[in-house]
Amino acid sequence: MILRTPKDFFETFVPESLAAVAGSLSGDVVVAFHIDGPGGGSWQLERHEDGSRVSPLADGPKDCEVWCSADTFMRLVRGSLGSNRAFLSGRLRIAGDVGLALALEDFLKEAA
Repeated sequence: MILRTPKDFFETFVPESLAAVAGSLSGDVVVAFHIDGPGGGSWQLERHEDGSRVSPLADGPKDCEVWCSADTFMRLVRGSLGSNRAFLSGRLRIAGDVGLALALEDFLKEAA
């Protein structure tokens, strides 16, 4: 499958592969993604003891929130940009658990 946009990633690919890669997130976790630009949108990734899911952004507490452009997100997914570099250059904004957000790089690459 060719992933062209964050929407492709969150709405088509991640639901199909989430069970296989959600083990890289430990404990109960809710992470929100806010992606600007073409194919962008807002989604949340949840992992609980009863399973994992990706869904449109919902109200409620988040362990971490991530903001970036669609281009930056797809570069992170494809591995051509590291999360540390994106964060330090201001292309990736993070609120909440920064360590969790940076650990998501491995999850994104595994999922893609």
